[in-house]
Amino acid sequence: MYNEELKNRYIEYKEAITTTTPYFLKTIFTNAEPFENLYGTDLFNFSTLEIINMYKTFNYTNIASLNVVNSAFALYTDWCINQGQVNDYQNHYRELTKEVLANCLNVLRQKRSIVTKEEVYGVWANQLLNTQDVVLILGLFEGIKGKDFNQFVNLKLQDIHDDDTIDLFEVGNRKFSTTLCEACRSAAHAEYYYPYNATSERKFKFLPSDNVIKDYQNASDDVSDFYKGRRIYSKIRRIFKELGVEGYMTANSLQMSGILYNIQSKAKEQKVPFDYVINSEDYNGIMEIYQKNIPRTSILLQYAEAFTTQ
Repeated sequence: MYNEELKNRYIEYKEAITTTTPYFLKTIFTNAEPFENLYGTDLFNFSTLEIINMYKTFNYTNIASLNVVNSAFALYTDWCINQGQVNDYQNHYRELTKEVLANCLNVLRQKRSIVTKEEVYGVWANQLLNTQDVVLILGLFEGIKGKDFNQFVNLKLQDIHDDDTIDLFEVGNRKFSTTLCEACRSAAHAEYYYPYNATSERKFKFLPSDNVIKDYQNASDDVSDFYKGRRIYSKIRRIFKELGVEGYMTANSLQMSGILYNIQSKAKEQKVPFDYVINSEDYNGIMEIYQKNIPRTSILLQYAEAFTTQ
């Protein structure tokens, strides 16, 4: 992180007084670092134009996500003003209207229903109240789904191992991110579900089980796996609504985002073009992870256009 000592002090301060996670702040600070290096100053000194230029390269598709990031940067700048760090003692993040932020979104990516890993892990996961919701979002991005969402239906605490591998239903042992595995363990131990936009401190008690994705106490367990999968689908739709992306995001497009992220990562690692990976064995391996039939190259390149547009 740029100006790391100061930002770490701020992270410690926020951790002590709020529920804001250090991971969220470190993620968005890391995303801003290339621009801090470019402009030769901390993000709290950015002009309005410099902020807008930075946000346009973040490639966010959702105004709610960008607003969360802008609010976080505004709070950080407020704190830095109080610390006497800001050159002009102004907080330009607070000058950005919803309309200005909307013009910073990647419309092409939104049309293709594509989202970046940074937005999913750095913003979405921190907007969700329940760890089982985090598991569903991260799990889809990393390749968990199965027929009728049966990999989520059958996912249990004992399937999550210390080496960050998971035993997937009808697939076997696979490696996943530490973030996802920690969310799975937390969800498996959760006792309550906290609804969004509740007018009071309502919460629903889960049925006792070792499942990662649990049902409420009033839910019948004597139903088919297909019906249990429909429950998972309904949960995912509610999550998308809470995130403000229900108009264009689906479970399949979130998985496609994960596929494109893995292709792009391979391309960067090997220093080759995006379409080179599509025609390599690496691509077949990625599609095997996601248990997907290989789509036509022309279709994938349409998605890739949105994913790689800066």
